[in-house]
This record gives sequence, structure tokens and C-alpha cells, in this order.
Amino acid sequence: MNCIIPSGNIKIINKALHTLAKIGDELYIEAKPDYLQLATINQSKTSYITFNFQNIFFSTYELENKQCSTDTSAALTCKLYIKAMLNIFKAKGLKEKNIDWCKIEFEDDPTKMLLKLKYKQDVVINHTIKLIDMEFVSVTYDKDKMPNQINSTGSFFGHVLTNFQTSDEDMSLDVKTNGVTVRNYDVACNNIGKRIRSQLVLNSNEFILYRIGEECNITMSFKPFRAAVAFAETFTLPIIMNFDTGGKPVIVTIRSPIFEANFVLSTIAPDGSTQSCT
Repeated sequence: MNCIIPSGNIKIINKALHTLAKIGDELYIEAKPDYLQLATINQSKTSYITFNFQNIFFSTYELENKQCSTDTSAALTCKLYIKAMLNIFKAKGLKEKNIDWCKIEFEDDPTKMLLKLKYKQDVVINHTIKLIDMEFVSVTYDKDKMPNQINSTGSFFGHVLTNFQTSDEDMSLDVKTNGVTVRNYDVACNNIGKRIRSQLVLNSNEFILYRIGEECNITMSFKPFRAAVAFAETFTLPIIMNFDTGGKPVIVTIRSPIFEANFVLSTIAPDGSTQSCT
């Protein structure tokens, strides 16, 4: 595989890696003829995150025949530690604006990935990253079959989050046809403790789109949702939330013409259990 990320998109890939690192420790890479996917899943398997970068995201995007045939279902897959990638982009003195391009290569050695950074001073630095294995993880879901969808800007959801403490673990959404109440606690839970209880009432007309086919109450983790909102705010992108009832996953989507991010987040079932998103 040979793909080159141009200077203008280095910030996007860098922010995507940092977002994935907030959720999981391992980075799954899948390369197909029309896109490159970066994914991770947390240890409890309750949050699964993917970034799909279309081939137009890259200035060069090539998959060799021996790695991926003309069959669009064929793919090159591998797994590595996210920290290995972050250490490169966090290197002392590294600034995105000083990079001309970033090149990802897979060569004959199946245990290594080569990452090249070309600087504006005509300096090219090669980084060799050891792969864990050629494994890939995927989660199947169909957003179009979910009865509920709410959309708004990243900054809108960012404002919502300012009403809650960063130490809050779970967010509960009491969704009605005329609006939603966001809480940092589950009203059905008697063991709330002494923490500060907060809630925010949002009317349906405050959203760009508010379509509720089935009223529900869902509870999910604040952490991955905060990561999604932070990424959307960075690039001034809207957030789309598709969901069903409690116990079924919430799909948070951030979309641009050249990439799409999906956050698959488990919710708590009415009986109090949390199912994995895989």
C-alpha cells in the first residue's frame, strides 16, 4: 500500500489519532480501494470508533494487486498500538504546518509499517512501526433503521457539555417528541450518591433536525461523546445522533466530503445491564 496525506490534511489525521487514543489502546487499519479506515474499541467493548477517509482525502492512494485485488470487498488489514503513531506526531519540534506530506507504506515485511514525513526543508524522516498482527475488528449497524435522529452543530453540543462536570461518567437522555432532557444521572437509579446532580432541558426547535419516532430514555458514557464533540468542534462540523431504545447502541456521526467518523456507543438496557457494541 502507498498513500500520501497532503499537508492540508495532516491536522485532520493527527486529531483523528488523538481522538481514537482517548478510547482505545490499539489501532486497527483497513485499506480498501475506495477508503482507508482507522478504528479502535475500548477494553470493555462498549465504545467502537471508526474514521473512514475517502481516497480523495489523499494526494496519492494506491493498493498493490498482491495486497488488494480489483474486488472492492478485498482489503489490507493490520493492528498496531496507537501510542506508536502518537509518539511520531507528538515528537518535539513537530509542527503540522512544517510538513509537506505524510506517506504510509506497507512493504514486503508483514510485521512492519513505514511512515514517512516530508518537511518543507526537504528533509524526509522515516519511522518504522511494528505491527501487532493483521487482525481487524468491525461492528455491524444500520443507522437508517433507527427510529430517532437529532442533528446539530459541534459547538451546540459543546455548549451542552459545559453544563456538566468532566468527572461525570454517564449521561442520560430523556427523549420526548417535543424535546430532550440531558442529565448526569439515571432517574431510575436509587443509588445516586452525594455527587452534584445536573440536568439541561432542550427544546426540539433548538436542533437543526429533531426526528423522534419512539420516545425513550438512554444512558451512555460521557467520555466517548466528549471525544466526538471535541473533534467536531475543531473542524466546525455537525453531529448526527441516530438511536433506538435503551440497551441498543447510539451512533454518533461526524461527516465531511472527504471523511466520516462514527462513534458506536453502548447504552444501558432497562434491566440495568450494558451490552457490548460488538
